Amino acid sequence: MKQKSKWAAILLGVYAHGLTLYFTLTSLIGVSSSILTGIFQVALISIPLILIITDKQSKRKLFRIGIVDALYIAFVAMFVYDLIFPSPTAIFPANLAIYFCVYWLALTLIRSLTFNQFKVFCYAANVAASVTSLILFVQVSTGSAALVNNGERLAAGASSNPILVGYTGAFAFLSSLILWITGKTSGKAIWLLVGVPGLFVCTLSGTRSATLSMLASGFLLGVYVLFILLSSNKTSSRFFSNLTLVAGIFLFGLLTLDPVMALMSPGKPSDKPSLISTAIEKGIGRIDILFRVADGGSGDMSIQGRQAIYQQAWETFLKNPVWGNGLYSSGSAHNAFLQVATEFGMFGTLAFTLPLLYLAYQLFKTVVANAMQIDPRKSFLGPQRFLRSDYAMMTGFSIVFFIQALCMFSFHGDPYRSYLPVCSIGVIIAFVRLSKREIRANISSS
Repeated sequence: MKQKSKWAAILLGVYAHGLTLYFTLTSLIGVSSSILTGIFQVALISIPLILIITDKQSKRKLFRIGIVDALYIAFVAMFVYDLIFPSPTAIFPANLAIYFCVYWLALTLIRSLTFNQFKVFCYAANVAASVTSLILFVQVSTGSAALVNNGERLAAGASSNPILVGYTGAFAFLSSLILWITGKTSGKAIWLLVGVPGLFVCTLSGTRSATLSMLASGFLLGVYVLFILLSSNKTSSRFFSNLTLVAGIFLFGLLTLDPVMALMSPGKPSDKPSLISTAIEKGIGRIDILFRVADGGSGDMSIQGRQAIYQQAWETFLKNPVWGNGLYSSGSAHNAFLQVATEFGMFGTLAFTLPLLYLAYQLFKTVVANAMQIDPRKSFLGPQRFLRSDYAMMTGFSIVFFIQALCMFSFHGDPYRSYLPVCSIGVIIAFVRLSKREIRANISSS
């Protein structure tokens, strides 16, 4: 792989979870500037753009148009039309056009990743998320973290946004878990240690949708690994042994970490709970409310507020269900699918939703089709070799990106100013377009 192709993949990987890292690092040096934030994100996109269009293979994939691309082009056209010819009552957020152009350009670039670039992209995204989680975890441990919502939720620096922190922490934990499962060396257990801060950061953020994405992704990853390993009894028993070991390490960490952090916190009375203990308790409390709501109980102010917003958006949609009521006709509905329905009606909903459904189907189809090639009788296609392949690692990352996109679109909405779910769609498109020849060659050579 050429150096410029590698650097394009690295920068795009950092972009995937780099905004939380940016806010964390700038808080350490005392810098806070919206202009600098914009320059940071634009640079992470503009440099790869130049590198990709000057590479023949990447450029060819960049301009390849399929059914998903065509539907998204139609959706973008609807957005641009309403942006140019807004309804009289429309009130757009500041810098909306800039956000949209940068974020959807990122989707366009990421979808053009080649097989080798995709691998580098995954590692770069893991490094960005893991470093961020480690810094935030140390800040919490030393009492210097930025806590919002009356000290209940962890945020990154001056961003005051615990949502990004939650998703970055969840990604750090899950991606490290994937790298542990698919690692090729005896020292791969280090990935478990790397992922621990992400687990706690996600919990400390109190972001329920991020926790749900972590649980759903973990479940799907477990199903995927079991599907592969059950073709070999020997490999399955080894997997369950390792799983028991991981569970033991995790429980031991829960029991010992809080007392250690309490001792590390300076000037704190011994009878006062440590900061990390308090944050975890409040974070788990926010998640527990979801189970109460599922049992028919009442939600907190956040959940009740969302229910009111959803009801208002639905009523707005019913006013003009075919063509919609225009861009931001109901503000941000905290649900991308409902927001698009109110703005662009059924046609816009189809243009936005069908690609996601198609990508979900293609992701499932691709994963199952390649896993079905496993043959325990052949060493070059055995379960262990398959799990050690870069392709297995890339599959795990794609599952995580897809679930995170789905959860962010479902609970935080705004497909124009939420960069992570839009970026994640580009990842899924790139994954389902990977060359079958390269996939088979990678599995056989692992």
